[in-house]
Amino acid sequence: WCCQRRVDALSSESMFKMMRKAGCLYISFGIETGSLCSNRMLKKNIDFKKIAPNILMARNAGIPLVVSSFIIGFPCETKEIIEETISFASSLPITHLTFNIATPLPGTELWDYCLKEGLISKDIIYNHPLDFLHPVFETKEIDANYLKKSVVRAHIKFFVKKIRYEIVHWYRL
Repeated sequence: WCCQRRVDALSSESMFKMMRKAGCLYISFGIETGSLCSNRMLKKNIDFKKIAPNILMARNAGIPLVVSSFIIGFPCETKEIIEETISFASSLPITHLTFNIATPLPGTELWDYCLKEGLISKDIIYNHPLDFLHPVFETKEIDANYLKKSVVRAHIKFFVKKIRYEIVHWYRL
């Protein structure tokens, strides 16, 4: 079985061990950002000091897949903030990750904010895929092309690091 959790909600190694004993094979942590600025905008209030230790507890408990998801391209973000999130994600001891592009969905605060700021129009839901892969809006600093390239770059950076680790680990055997 699998589950999704806040990364700072579980902080007991015994809980992770019980989860694994009960058959948990996959845990997904929605971290979303490596930036305090974006964390505040998202109202996630994640304690960044708990992220790496909690991920390590899940890994040490034997949960085979420890995944985190990240989102880039929020209206408040700069290129520096996006790079900060990519670097942060690559530094974590996770087994896999996903990077998505901020996508305002009807009924969310992000939707309301983007409408108010003129970043989107209401008819966007009829003529644009709201799939978290295609940028829906651009800001003064960040265009759609930069966001798409950043998602690809983030995945490459993480998986190159992971491959290097596996090669070094294998070589040491």
